[in-house]
Amino acid sequence: MTHSWLVLAIVVPILNALMLNAWLVVIVTTCLCLPMVNASAPFPDIAFSTFSQSIQDQFGTEITLATVLTLLLSLTNNTDMLNLHSRQKHPSGEGEIKQTVSGWMKAFIWHLQSHLGAEIDTLFQPSDNLPVLSRDARITRIGHKIDTIAETLQLTPYTTNGQFRGWLGNIPDLTPVRLLCPITAECRTCKWAIHQVVRERDVPAVNLCEGAKVHHNVALLTGSCTKCQVQ
Repeated sequence: MTHSWLVLAIVVPILNALMLNAWLVVIVTTCLCLPMVNASAPFPDIAFSTFSQSIQDQFGTEITLATVLTLLLSLTNNTDMLNLHSRQKHPSGEGEIKQTVSGWMKAFIWHLQSHLGAEIDTLFQPSDNLPVLSRDARITRIGHKIDTIAETLQLTPYTTNGQFRGWLGNIPDLTPVRLLCPITAECRTCKWAIHQVVRERDVPAVNLCEGAKVHHNVALLTGSCTKCQVQ
């Protein structure tokens, strides 16, 4: 009996180690089979006139700047979806069918509709005959429009000739210029306007914590009332 327990004490850890190694092999092999993407990619570098013309060609004249920016940032923040969608547009395996408006794009539009609400109607032009379109037809029509915008922004892993050039990586958001300024625009005593009184060379750059995100090199501006001389 003592020998049996000794054998088990030696064999069980070995078997556990072998099983762990087997699982590691399965996990690594699975990861290697998945499409690899770049760590990051630049923000779309096209002329504004090109982007503006594409918006006018695809959407209604009542579309707002807020809706356009929502579309743009939704696309640049969902490159995994665009990779999956673009792959279905470019079949390469035997039996694959080309899908210009893939299920991935439709899922994107479902959530876009929920986000935009009534503003979704501004994506249609009079020639789209919106009143007679079924729900599925509306989604498909928007899908074609969004796909065209993505192609214009070059948010696709394929060239215009259908050649694969590499999966899209994460695209960092544009970084706005941030200033820390007085929160009051006029003097509380005399009601004169608050003036910026710091010279360019003397403006300090600080780190701004916004939740878990840290913004670096934020300008800290000081104001003063030129009448009361209160800062």
